[in-house]
Order: sequence, then C-alpha cells, then structure tokens
Amino acid sequence: MASPGNTDITSTSPEFPHVWSKGNFVGGSVNVYEIIDPSDPNDVKFVGKDISVATAKTEKEKNKAELNILMLIKHPRIVAFYGFQQTPTLLTIFYKYMKLGSVAKLIKERGSPLDEATVRLYTRQILEGLNFLHKNKPSIIHRDIKGENVLLESPDKVQLTNFGLSKILHTLTNARSKVGTSYWMAPEIITGTEGESYDVRADIWSLGCTVVEMSTGKPPFGDIDPVDAAYKIGMGEEMDYKLPETTSNDMLQFLEKTFQKDFNNRPSAEELLNADPFLVVGNV
Repeated sequence: MASPGNTDITSTSPEFPHVWSKGNFVGGSVNVYEIIDPSDPNDVKFVGKDISVATAKTEKEKNKAELNILMLIKHPRIVAFYGFQQTPTLLTIFYKYMKLGSVAKLIKERGSPLDEATVRLYTRQILEGLNFLHKNKPSIIHRDIKGENVLLESPDKVQLTNFGLSKILHTLTNARSKVGTSYWMAPEIITGTEGESYDVRADIWSLGCTVVEMSTGKPPFGDIDPVDAAYKIGMGEEMDYKLPETTSNDMLQFLEKTFQKDFNNRPSAEELLNADPFLVVGNV
C-alpha cells in the first residue's frame, strides 16, 4: 500500500525513492518493513521503522536537528541511516536493508550461542563502531547495545543500528522509563535520577552484556523478570551468567573490565581496541 506523506521525507540520499510503498515486515517485527520502490520492486535497499509519537513533546525542531546529525554518520560498522518522516503521531526512520538480520536472530535460528572466535570477531567490530560514535563531536552514546541492534552485513561483518535513537525517542514519546533495555542497561543509568548525565562508558557495560548474550544465548540475569534484573543490576549485585567451560581467560578478563560498577573504572572503546588481548582476532 502507498505510504502517506511521502513528500515530507527528510533524506540526504539521492537513492531514497520519493514515492514508495510498504513491503513485508522484517524479522517478525510489526513496525519494521521493507521499503518498495515501484521503479524497481524486486531490489529492496531500505527498511522503514515506525515509532508512535502520539504523546510527543513540542520539541520537533530539536529532534529534527538530532536526526539530521545521525544522517551524517557514515562508518563501515554503522548501519546507514537514510532519513526520516514525521507526522504529529508517527516518526518513521529509514535504514539500509540488512537481509541477514541481527545477531540475536542468528542465535535464535541456530538454536545455540556463537563460538568464541565469532564472538571475538563481532565484539571487535562492535567496538570499532562504538569508538567512532564516542569520538564524534559531540559524542554519541548508543544507549541500547544488544544482539538485536547488531546486524549482519555478511557472516563475518556486523554493523550497529539504532545508534543515538534512544535519547530522541525518550523525548518524543515522553517516556518515564530509563533509556535502553534493562538486561543490558548499565547501573548508573538505572540508579540515576531523571536528566542526570552519564557518559559513553555506559555502552561498554552493555557491550559486556552482549558478549554474554552471544556466548550463552541470553544476557546476564536472562532467566528472571526484566524488572527484577534491573533492580539487581542497580543494587550492584554480581552479574549472573554461566559461560561455557571452554571460555578463555581473555574473555573472562574482558568481561571483568566491562562490568566495573563504577563507570570511571571502565576502559573506553579505544583503550579496549588498542590493548585488550581478547580482541586480537585469531588469538583463541
């Protein structure tokens, strides 16, 4: 069916069609779908993600400025963000179509977690993307690192998606909950008061949770209710997960660094990339 409001699209890509229709839903989602270009309906290059903003605050221009910044982000480890369309009740984000889906989808389809060599490879690539975002001027905190937001460009290449959107959507929807997803959320975000600042190292904690997810099939505290998990993380309880018996000391030490409860003691993405033994590809 034809999508309404096509003329209101803000896009930096000459490839993006001015007229399009909604295709199949992607990855079992009810709000992410293929963008069909009627001039070439068999070559799907983009997806759209619909987000309800029925209770949006009156900060449309500020949010538009933030979204315009995200459209300028180009990096091999970042899924290309091509534009957006906003109405009073709906924000639609347009991305590059990643046909292989997410790391979370890969694990589900395999029926088993990933081997350590693959986890090591993907972790390094995730950090390459994070390092780029964190060193941007101004820094961009991803805020929602998890397997679902790590997409496969090919079996040996991953890219980050949904970068920086949590902050924007938190404002647009007048959300009262913390940004992020509780199992992967850093303790300083859970315990911080509304509006309190935190820095890029919140993503390093979430990366540690994603490493556990890739290695075991679920994040720390993955067997309990997400509210209970958030409480335990916020209270500083030891992270609950069981890695395979064959897990290397490099991975164990890497996770110790990412799960430092005081974020000031966590290494930066750049420090991990430059010095951590776990990230030496082929060193298993």
